[in-house]
Amino acid sequence: MARVEGVTERSFTEVYVSRGGRPVRMDFELLALREPEHCAWEQQLSGTPFDRFLTHSRIEAWLERRSQGTRVTLELRQAPRGLARLGGGLLFRRAAGRRLSEALEGLARIAGGSAGADRP
Repeated sequence: MARVEGVTERSFTEVYVSRGGRPVRMDFELLALREPEHCAWEQQLSGTPFDRFLTHSRIEAWLERRSQGTRVTLELRQAPRGLARLGGGLLFRRAAGRRLSEALEGLARIAGGSAGADRP
């Protein structure tokens, strides 16, 4: 990810750069907030290139306070659309794994901790 922008209390935009050098924007809107332990965001797909491949994309985060710090759990749920359901499953899982690992590593850098990822 190149950057996050347009951050408000209810939304944010992730900006990636494609292999061809073009910016790719992903807009998210807050769906649920149960402070301080849970929040969920839905990717806004309508009118975007992602609308051709996904019926929905949702990110959820859980925070669990522990004596050694805070455990962060991230989950990305995506439902492929049309032909993407047939062969795109592995590609979607790989991309999701990279995005979640990158997010956890960024949080660890900010917090000064380690980003040990529990994978299913």
